[in-house]
Amino acid sequence: MAKYNILIVEDDATLLSTLRYNLEAEGYTVACAANAAQAGQLNALAYHLIIIDVNLPDGNGFDLCRRFRAQGQTPVIFLTANDLEQDTLRAYALGADDYVTKPFSLNIFIKKIAALLHRTSPQAGDVYTDGFLHVDFSRMSARCGDTPVRLTPLEFRILQALVHNPGAVLTRQALLEKLWDAEGNFVDEHALTSGMSRLRGKIEQAGHTYIKTIYGMGYMWIGAGNE
Repeated sequence: MAKYNILIVEDDATLLSTLRYNLEAEGYTVACAANAAQAGQLNALAYHLIIIDVNLPDGNGFDLCRRFRAQGQTPVIFLTANDLEQDTLRAYALGADDYVTKPFSLNIFIKKIAALLHRTSPQAGDVYTDGFLHVDFSRMSARCGDTPVRLTPLEFRILQALVHNPGAVLTRQALLEKLWDAEGNFVDEHALTSGMSRLRGKIEQAGHTYIKTIYGMGYMWIGAGNE
């Protein structure tokens, strides 16, 4: 399964815990917020899906959805006890992808999530995100937090090779072989060294170390701060 990050905004602690446990068991990475204030501090673009309860102790999910929509088009599922037609229509008018009323079948809900993620992220394998660094290889776009990062085509190819082989040592020779482009343009040792240095300078900051040098061998993608 591709790595998907899901945010759940739900004030019912029991339901929140149940959803988190079952979604993590399916292989998803789950973040939680118990109210609108907590959720409002988060960047919607760090997630592939946001699940929002309509009735929150300090606001409502509709306003929160509107705030997230201002940041981007992350898919949203409303999860609520409100089954009024006007609420359902309001949710869809805000751009919600689904509106699920409580009580609901957990198994069916998980299937809905899988189907939605498959539909909205057809190239999810070409996306890396950890809440700070977000890279969309298909669009050749990257950002650290809310700050866009300009990467050259070579830097994108180096990053993609590392991200797709987490925890594995990629020798310099293996990287050079992976970095040949479709036109057969040659990438030499100097270009690799320079490209790697520039890439690390652009994406690595205090508390966010992604690439480990294995001296005498090559490089390893370790993710943020996981040395």
